[in-house]
Amino acid sequence: MTAFSPSLSADQKINQLHSLIQAQRLQGQLVLPREAVSSTTSVGSAVYWNTTTQRWEPAIATAESGSSFTPSDESDVMGVVSAKYGNYAADIIILGLWAADSMPALVNDGSPGRYYLSATTAGGWTKERPSIARPIGFVLRGPVACDSRPLMFIAPLSADWQNDHAHHEFALTALPAGDHNPPDVPDPHAILNADSDLPGWLPASHAIFGGNAPTGAKFGYNLSQHAALNAVWPPQPLAAVVLEQTSDYEPTRLLGRVPPEYVSFDANGIWWMTDAHGHVPWPTNYDTLAPDADYDVFSTPGAPAVGMHLKLSLLRMSLTTQQNLVTSLRPGQGSPITVKNPAGQDAVTGDLLLGLDLNLLAASTDAAGHLVVKNFVDGAFNVGPVVEGLIADSSGIALTSTAQRTIPGESGDVTLHMGRVTVSLASDQANRELFPHITAVGDAVERIRFDMPYLSLPANRKSQILFRLHVPAAGLGDGQLQMRFRAVLFGTLTGTLDELDCHIRRLARPADPVSINGAAVTLPGFVTAVAVTADNAIELQSELFDIAHGDTIIIAVTRNSGGAYGGEIGFVRTCGIVST
Repeated sequence: MTAFSPSLSADQKINQLHSLIQAQRLQGQLVLPREAVSSTTSVGSAVYWNTTTQRWEPAIATAESGSSFTPSDESDVMGVVSAKYGNYAADIIILGLWAADSMPALVNDGSPGRYYLSATTAGGWTKERPSIARPIGFVLRGPVACDSRPLMFIAPLSADWQNDHAHHEFALTALPAGDHNPPDVPDPHAILNADSDLPGWLPASHAIFGGNAPTGAKFGYNLSQHAALNAVWPPQPLAAVVLEQTSDYEPTRLLGRVPPEYVSFDANGIWWMTDAHGHVPWPTNYDTLAPDADYDVFSTPGAPAVGMHLKLSLLRMSLTTQQNLVTSLRPGQGSPITVKNPAGQDAVTGDLLLGLDLNLLAASTDAAGHLVVKNFVDGAFNVGPVVEGLIADSSGIALTSTAQRTIPGESGDVTLHMGRVTVSLASDQANRELFPHITAVGDAVERIRFDMPYLSLPANRKSQILFRLHVPAAGLGDGQLQMRFRAVLFGTLTGTLDELDCHIRRLARPADPVSINGAAVTLPGFVTAVAVTADNAIELQSELFDIAHGDTIIIAVTRNSGGAYGGEIGFVRTCGIVST
């Protein structure tokens, strides 16, 4: 379309306008002539109207900033540049056929088919459907022998409503996936030897369903053996699904749409809710023990009709583009995330369950350090200290553990005990001292000499001291226990001490009643007739004698009257020494 000449009359202008309209109609185009464009446009550029600059500019299929699905203004393609006049004017084809002089460079591929606005090249065409799907039109053909011009049909669409949803129909396998014997009336139906490698119906309790069957379900459809259906299950929305049943030979069977009391649908599958006689999703008298019978299903290619057909119809919303939906999901290389179907099998499509395998995160199982993750709050891990291990800092402590590490200590390497640690007292059983619990005196005297308290056996009269020692009921070792009596004593005069009469009584821990009047036995090897210097302490001890865990030991030390030593014999300290 060109501008009118100012010299034309009104009638001539009307005739010229009529001719131009007729020419446009015959060309099959709707063209905006000599429109303002940016200098970046070229012949073949898909363009949008920039309301700010008030001109046409190359379009590109992008989303608004911060969004992955809201188209930007730049993606609203409205036409294609068919001719350029200098840098800033061009003809824009809005709709219709365009026989270009040559295939524009911006048309990627150039082969016949539908083209979309490119998401990477401004003004470009692509056959690969981008996330923001904006159809430009079709390449009908390339250059041919009779016409070197490629032919295109320009029909931009800002919204691709044609692909918002898809309808699917499937013929379900109307057979049990296992053995079936026709039950007697009115007994219920059952599937024996269920096999998840077969198409058809399985018991709802089968492991392949992962415990996801709804309450009351009797059978579930084996989606794993119906690949085409499994690829588009579940419907979107979930309610957009219908199951129809027809029966050629059993007029009493359900006909038409199967009601909800018989079939249920959820994200995990298709469920048959009854096992009542004659109301299952396969022929009532289907018998796997009669292989020659004329039984098969409509959905098996090439098989004769058996009189039972199940047709499933469902709808899935496309949400404008496939890229706005997750079409498959798989973990990245080395990722701890697991992707499985409800049956617990690895999967990338269908109903998926995401898990986290923390074992994959354990790069080391022996890392040092006392800081560990305590909890996860508001998207962040909280870290805090724990006891990393125990070190035995005394020879009297014994540690055993399920894991150890050698680390530097203050005086050399030490063992750090970790895991399950047992702490025990590492006592020296050969030198375990047991002190008297009760000391009784018979004519002996409590005295103090040089601020030293002691028990005195005076001269020239009979006197006695009784020492009672308790042997612990456990913890002194597993072998035969023995004891020796040890005493620190002194004399108040220089000379030879009198020989003292020393006896022991042993009262065993009573499992049954036992007399306390046990036999007195001479304390072996406790010799007191030794020379002393006045007020100088000496240590004496007996020989070993047998004892046992839980024993009560009474040691009686008696000084008889008439001895030659004229001074007092004083006991400062006494104990029993246990050994094994």
